[in-house]
Amino acid sequence: MFEHKIIQDLDEYFLKQSGRKETGVYFYRINGYSERICGFVQKYFDAARVCGVVIEGKIPNPDEKNLAYYEEIMGMDFFLNVGFFEASLKKWLPRMNARPRNAANERESAGECGCFYL
Repeated sequence: MFEHKIIQDLDEYFLKQSGRKETGVYFYRINGYSERICGFVQKYFDAARVCGVVIEGKIPNPDEKNLAYYEEIMGMDFFLNVGFFEASLKKWLPRMNARPRNAANERESAGECGCFYL
């Protein structure tokens, strides 16, 4: 498991894991505004749009059909461990290749496209 690390400069957020001084993750909450922060948020948004997911608007709650389908495919058991998530993602997203599925266990895969853990 990685440790929370403190950044010295906002651009460090965009470094690959292998390019960082220490192995770890950055986790921050923005609680102020400046031009520097605005630039950082725009860069973060652009990177997420290119290499990740940006959800705009609201995600509706699942309806009865959605829940029934989920229960049929996944079952109703839940375990908070990596093995459960790996097995569940194989069932839920069978066309997803192993690399994103293993991202929970192999954080290094996040560095290639500037993906972030917030």
